[in-house]
Amino acid sequence: MSRARTVVTLTLVTLLLLTVLAPARAAAARWVKVGDLPGFPSSGQPVPTPEPEEPEEPEEPQLPEEPAEPEKPAPKPQPTTPSKGKWVSVGDLLNPPKQEPTPPAEPGDLPPIPSGLTSAEKQFLQYLNQERAAAGLQPLTVDMELVRVARMKAQDITKYNYDGHNSPTYGNPSYMARRAGVKFTRLGETIVKAGDPYKGHKLLMGSMAHRNILLSPNYTRVGIGVDYYNGRHNINGLVGVTLLAD
Repeated sequence: MSRARTVVTLTLVTLLLLTVLAPARAAAARWVKVGDLPGFPSSGQPVPTPEPEEPEEPEEPQLPEEPAEPEKPAPKPQPTTPSKGKWVSVGDLLNPPKQEPTPPAEPGDLPPIPSGLTSAEKQFLQYLNQERAAAGLQPLTVDMELVRVARMKAQDITKYNYDGHNSPTYGNPSYMARRAGVKFTRLGETIVKAGDPYKGHKLLMGSMAHRNILLSPNYTRVGIGVDYYNGRHNINGLVGVTLLAD
C-alpha cells in the first residue's frame, strides 16, 4: 500500500514539473544569441542603422573668367600756362630743344706773334737741343707761331688748373694749332709742371713717352711757352708747354 502511494506521489510530482517547465522551455526556445542578430555587435549593444547618404550634387562648371580690360595709359599732364612773362607753345614745353655741346672756342683775337723767347723758354730750348745733339739728331728751329700757341696753352692750364692735353677752351692740340693758323702734318706736345726749367726738363726726359716725342727725328720746328702759377702752400711753379711740328 505504501509502495503504491509512493509511485502515485512521484507521478504527480513529475506531472507537476512538466507543467511548470513546459512554458519556460518554450520561452527559452524563443531567445537567441544577441551577436547573431543583425545590427547588434557581439557586445550586446545595439548598432544604429546608418541612414542612406544623399548623393553629392555635381559641381557646376565654372565659366571662364572674362579677360581683364587693358589698363588705359595715364593721361599726360597738361602743362600749365605761365601766368606772367613770355608765352610759349605746348610743343616747346613737352619737347624742349636739345642743347648741343659747346664747341671749343675759336682762337678769335689771337695775341700777336711773340718777338722772342723769355728766359725760361730759352732754357727749355737749350736743354732740349743738347739732348737731341747727344742723340745724334738735328736741333729744332724755333717757330714763333708755335710759340704763340704754346703760351696760350700754358696760360689756359694755369687759369683752369687742369691736367691733360685737351683744353676745355681750345680742344685738342692739333685743333688748337690749326685754328691758330699753324701748318703741319705731324704735331707733338709735352706739358710739365715744375719749380724751374731745369727740373721740368729732367721730369720730361725721365718719362719714356715724353722723351720719345722730344727726341723724334720727325720734328724740325719747336715752340715753347711758359706761364707761372701759385701752387699749394704758396709754392710757386711754372707750366712748360712744348709743341713740335714737322
